Amino acid sequence: MQAASQSITLMQRSSAKFFRQSGCVACHHYPATAMAIASARQAGLKIDEPAAHEMGEALRLGWGVLMDDMLQGIHRGVGSDRLFNQLLAVSAAGDIPDANTNAALADVVALQRPTA
Repeated sequence: MQAASQSITLMQRSSAKFFRQSGCVACHHYPATAMAIASARQAGLKIDEPAAHEMGEALRLGWGVLMDDMLQGIHRGVGSDRLFNQLLAVSAAGDIPDANTNAALADVVALQRPTA
C-alpha cells in the first residue's frame, strides 16, 4: 500500500508540474493519472483531492476553445480516442458533465463510423 500511495503522489506531482511548464494536459499524461487516482481513491489510498479536482478541471475546461468546432463536427486534430480517454479522465476526476463535456462527447459520436 505504501508503494502505491507514493506512486500516486508522484503521478499527481508530475502531472501538475508538466501542465504548469507546458500548458498542456498531454493526451497520455493527465488521463492515465486521473484514472489511476480514481482507482487509488476506490482502494482507500490517500490522494491529494484538490490536485485531482484541478486536473479534471484542466481537462474539461481545455475544450472550451474547441466547443463550437466540436459541435459543428470540425475536428481540429482531436481524434476520438484522445477525446474518449479525456472524457474517461474527467469522469474519473469526479467532474460533473457540462457544455464542454457534452461538446466533446458529441465530437466523439460524430467521429464514429459504422462497421460493415
